[in-house]
Amino acid sequence: MKKNLFLEGNAGVGKSRLIQEILLPYLPRVGGFFVQRIFIGDRYVAFKLNPVEEAKEYQLNKYVTSLHEVDNLFLYSDNQGKWYRNPEVFENSGIAYLKKSMVEKKDLILLDELGGIELNCTAFMKVVLEVLDGDIPVLGVLKSRRNAEKLEVKLADKNESVESRVSFFNCIKSHRQLELLNVTEKNYKEINTRVKAFVEESLQ
Repeated sequence: MKKNLFLEGNAGVGKSRLIQEILLPYLPRVGGFFVQRIFIGDRYVAFKLNPVEEAKEYQLNKYVTSLHEVDNLFLYSDNQGKWYRNPEVFENSGIAYLKKSMVEKKDLILLDELGGIELNCTAFMKVVLEVLDGDIPVLGVLKSRRNAEKLEVKLADKNESVESRVSFFNCIKSHRQLELLNVTEKNYKEINTRVKAFVEESLQ
């Protein structure tokens, strides 16, 4: 069994939910981060980077009346539906979450998810690769190529380095200590069993 296990699959298939349900009993021993979708009414309007800490905070969706109520937003939209990025969240909070997990010697580190704007945050990605190379097992989610392309269209930026993003994406996907599983509706139960076995072995 390889040290790191990542899930890949189309949006909505349930990757993050699957991981959340498996990890909840073990949270004191788990570090890293997860992405939380922020809703106003029934429309998702932002994405927030959260540390893995207490169960009550490990919620994949959060409902608010205003974005002013929320910090650590790395993607957010205005009332007209135009999206904006804030990569500094990864360079500050993201790095801090990962370094804290390593210093505290957590038994498992969660990276949920990678493959978006953070791939252009060189300092953050260097720490991600340090985590993947380290001794602590990593459980993560990697955006599918389809999801990544949708994001690129939504956030088209001529000043963004495509080469940097592709380079880091390939470094993760081809990492020698990483096993990548593609999640579909048909194999969801099988993947669930596989992730449970990985977590239990990592935390034994």
